[in-house]
Amino acid sequence: MGGIIIKCLLNSLVSVLSIIGASWLIDKFSTFVLYRIVGAITNSGIAYFIATKLTFPGVIVHECSHALGAFITGAKVIEFHPFYFFIRNGGTLGEVVVGYSTGLWGNVQKFVTGIGPLVGCSIVLYFLSRWSPDGYYKIVKIWLIVSMIIHMNMSGQDIKVLAPSIPFMVLIMAFVMYFTGGYKINIWEYIKSIGK
Repeated sequence: MGGIIIKCLLNSLVSVLSIIGASWLIDKFSTFVLYRIVGAITNSGIAYFIATKLTFPGVIVHECSHALGAFITGAKVIEFHPFYFFIRNGGTLGEVVVGYSTGLWGNVQKFVTGIGPLVGCSIVLYFLSRWSPDGYYKIVKIWLIVSMIIHMNMSGQDIKVLAPSIPFMVLIMAFVMYFTGGYKINIWEYIKSIGK
């Protein structure tokens, strides 16, 4: 029984850290492509324009995903600004101000709201992958895909809000894995198989 509990905790920890790690990798990759490659070929002003203005659909899905995560978990959405055409607050492209509950459920709300963009943009990317447009609509599809990829990461503020909830989410996921039999899944092997 003790081995099963440890396996649940390890699988849960790997799952939570994988979610956060995936967001970090996406952020580093998109920043590298935009500012090191696109910025080097054109100039940093064009890369900045792409990241902040041209890819506004990704910003809108990012902020809507935060708001939906808050709504689903019962957190209160105090302010909702899906896109600022003129950047505010030291680089904010959009903003959702959320009032969280206290205690354990507040940590669940913070976690779900924080990872919202990763989930929301992934869902949009899934539906875009199933869309087979003709003609100029292919360019629209590429534009939307790039927009989602650039903005599916969690911002520094998102991670700061989410960070205190990580231990609670690990415990909750371990509890769910224990009672659903999810501990039988080898998370490491599953993650390795995704790359193959």
